[in-house]
Amino acid sequence: MLYALTQKNTISNLEKKHLEEKIAHAQSQTKKLCLRLDELSHQVSHCQTEAKYKDLKKQFAEKNALLHEERKALFSANEKIAVLEKKEKEKNLHFSKDILQVLSEISKLETENQYLQSENDALNDFVSTLLKKQKVVAVERNLPFS
Repeated sequence: MLYALTQKNTISNLEKKHLEEKIAHAQSQTKKLCLRLDELSHQVSHCQTEAKYKDLKKQFAEKNALLHEERKALFSANEKIAVLEKKEKEKNLHFSKDILQVLSEISKLETENQYLQSENDALNDFVSTLLKKQKVVAVERNLPFS
């Protein structure tokens, strides 16, 4: 019986040793799998980051192209506005020159009108004086005066 117990004990020790080896091997495999999981997780994270980076880079390029087109359109619009403003200024300048010319002509005409008015007044006075003299002469000679 002692032999049987010793054998059982030896078998139990062998089984225990074998199980401990299996446990150690399982723990080693678990550590390896955890390391591999961390590595894969890092790779996945890196791939996701790289994918996000590529996506953001693509979005940036699209927005940059759109921004370039908008700036180009804005520049073109500003150029058109500048041309229109320049034309408007030139038009106003010509209009101002025309107005100055008309004002100058009006001033000349007013001066001429004043001169003609004074000449007309002088002629009216002269005619009045002549008519009075004619009337005086007619009265002196007893002639009808019309």
